[in-house]
Amino acid sequence: MAGSSVMVVKLHDADESLALRSEIDPERWSKGVLRHNEEVTVLDTARVPAGEGSSELLDFVRVRSFEGAEGWVKAKFLQPAVSAMVVRCRDAPPRFDESK
Repeated sequence: MAGSSVMVVKLHDADESLALRSEIDPERWSKGVLRHNEEVTVLDTARVPAGEGSSELLDFVRVRSFEGAEGWVKAKFLQPAVSAMVVRCRDAPPRFDESK
């Protein structure tokens, strides 16, 4: 996911918001908030233990909103943006002869 890709925030309820974490720590919140369907730029990714004594790993993504807010969110709240997929398709060479 890293490499300055664009993702979209997906929440269960369109009226919900998602608070950004300043660090990957449940107690350290930043002032940034993301909204449902908001596009963000991926800055970094990390896998961290779910908690003490747990072998489960959680995926986190450091993002920047287009308003400039930065912070960490759980990867489960993000999916690739349609605009990012269109760019990739346009950059790919055609697989058939369009002249026929």
